[in-house]
Amino acid sequence: MTDIGDDLIEARDFVNTTTESMDILLSDARLNLELAQKTLRDIRLDARTLHARGISQAAQSALDGYKNGFSQPKIDGRLMALYKLVTQYAEGLDEIAPILPEQNIAAQKQSLESQYATARETLIPLIKFSGDTATALQRLAGVEINIAPQTSAPQVSFESLMPDVTNCALRAARTQGKSVSVSYAADGLTMADSQVDAVRGQLEDIVTHLVNTRIAPPNSRIAKGLSRGGHIDISAQSTSTGLDISIECDGETVTLFPKSTPAPPTTKPSIHMSMEMGA
Repeated sequence: MTDIGDDLIEARDFVNTTTESMDILLSDARLNLELAQKTLRDIRLDARTLHARGISQAAQSALDGYKNGFSQPKIDGRLMALYKLVTQYAEGLDEIAPILPEQNIAAQKQSLESQYATARETLIPLIKFSGDTATALQRLAGVEINIAPQTSAPQVSFESLMPDVTNCALRAARTQGKSVSVSYAADGLTMADSQVDAVRGQLEDIVTHLVNTRIAPPNSRIAKGLSRGGHIDISAQSTSTGLDISIECDGETVTLFPKSTPAPPTTKPSIHMSMEMGA
């Protein structure tokens, strides 16, 4: 447990102030970089004053995460570690400090428990994206999650594939006098460099097929009361088993790897694609 020093009154003030600061760092306000970093600097300064070295170091670690551009899940893990140390500090103070009625310790403990529950709910969905810190974050959150092994292979952003895929769709449309637009959503998804060619190739085949067979010429679409051009929407996300990529065009869904047909064995993370097509 962190050393709480000799001045119990000052230590109690520190607990109260730091608890309020953690309310900020365990809420959506932590996404405000300026506010989050200022709050962490205040905690670090107060902790150093009280020689609470563990809390000071944990606050510095979270600051380093912001400074070095870490992903939000990794920063959240460091904030969770800081929160645990603050909670331990408060519990240690409660054990040795005089319990005064006006301090309402029971209410304070309830508040800390509520904060932990909120932080835990925020953290759990992000654990699977946290790489080599996942095991530590699971211990902090008190859960066990089946996380696919992380590869050390170079990573490439899904977004970097989209110019080639979009150009492929536009090129197919131009040759047939059709009009098409392409949008995508990947939320910062990355994949192993070894997967890139296979994913790009399948996406290009799918969008070409959609343009050739499912998107009608502008005059036909207008006659049916549709917009002049067709639209293809691509979405991708990471799951515990690999990449989940879907392609939508006017509503009808076709799955490339049906659930009844297992994907061929592979040593790489599996790739599951589905595409939605309309008449």
